[in-house]
Amino acid sequence: MTIPVVHPPSAEEFRRRYVQTRTPVILAGAIQSWPALSSWTPLYLKHRVGEVIVSVETHATPIFCPNTNWNAFPCEQMMLREYIDRISAGPSDKWHYAAQVPLAETLPALLTDIRQPDFHRPQTNKIAFWVGAKGTGTHLHYDPYDNIMAVVRGTKRFVLFRPGQFGRLYPYPAFSRWGHFSQVDVNAPDLARFPRYARAEPITCVVSAGQALYLPHGWWHYVVNEDLTIAVNFFYRISFLRRLTLPMLRFRIVALYKRWSKLRSAFPARRAPAAAPTMSSECPGSLEGRRDD
Repeated sequence: MTIPVVHPPSAEEFRRRYVQTRTPVILAGAIQSWPALSSWTPLYLKHRVGEVIVSVETHATPIFCPNTNWNAFPCEQMMLREYIDRISAGPSDKWHYAAQVPLAETLPALLTDIRQPDFHRPQTNKIAFWVGAKGTGTHLHYDPYDNIMAVVRGTKRFVLFRPGQFGRLYPYPAFSRWGHFSQVDVNAPDLARFPRYARAEPITCVVSAGQALYLPHGWWHYVVNEDLTIAVNFFYRISFLRRLTLPMLRFRIVALYKRWSKLRSAFPARRAPAAAPTMSSECPGSLEGRRDD
């Protein structure tokens, strides 16, 4: 299977051909009307919203993946212009990724530069902003929302797997922070540990500036930025009946586990003196599960 590339259809055709059948599609020219497509350069972002403090994930490797101590992705708080300067300078001893930044809450000045897709207008759960250096990305995972990922600058490469290949992708235990992530490294799969992965069927596609990928809920995806990439994605709630499938119920277990873990860890913190660290234990966007890049 290859992911089709089409021009944005009518809302009715999009719903019938792609949403109802849960079929991914790349939409060419989907954001041609966005002012962001011509204006969003690193320099523009530094001048327009560079003083805004954002949560930036940090990691030892460029692909942000589950860690062995089961903690969330560690996060640093920094001004957006400082972050852009860091990733523009090239790799250091630590990788940074401004991933899934809530656009309306954190960078509302940029909302006038984008538009809601005309071809898909159900209830939007969240609009997220992404800026990542070349080579950064996210480990193989799935999400509980329909997603439209619009690339404003740069290129993203996706490796996709159908929802029905769940058993070949070895998710982490449901009662863990990473229950919606695969244990398999798609770049170097360990077939001795994960033999069923040999029968998995990856689908690779590339989404370039000006294009958008519609990714239905439950589709597994590994994502890497091929260049310094700026993107926006829209998360959409799914119907109640679709939430009753096994992967979606499993995700709810993961989300409840995360909330319980955060609540449990908060009690010792109340007895400790208040502090103002620059590093937080987890990024705000990570609570509902990383992610949709």
